[in-house]
Amino acid sequence: MDLYQEFLGHVFFGDEVATYVEGLLRENDDTEQIEQFFNFFEWMATQTSLYIVQVLSTTTLYDLGGHAKSSMLYEAAY
Repeated sequence: MDLYQEFLGHVFFGDEVATYVEGLLRENDDTEQIEQFFNFFEWMATQTSLYIVQVLSTTTLYDLGGHAKSSMLYEAAY
């Protein structure tokens, strides 16, 4: 926030949230917290604010699984 002087959802969710959740998924040691994050992501997906939905879809979910062969979810599957 110091760099931009304002809260930027895409930056925060991309740099902090997605990275943290990816670590949780890799370790798979706190399933309760993983479930809480995905409940929150589901809540984000149902909001009427286009900005919230875009932060979820174009930043958070893309960072978790949208990089095709470079994604953490792809690596886990293959």
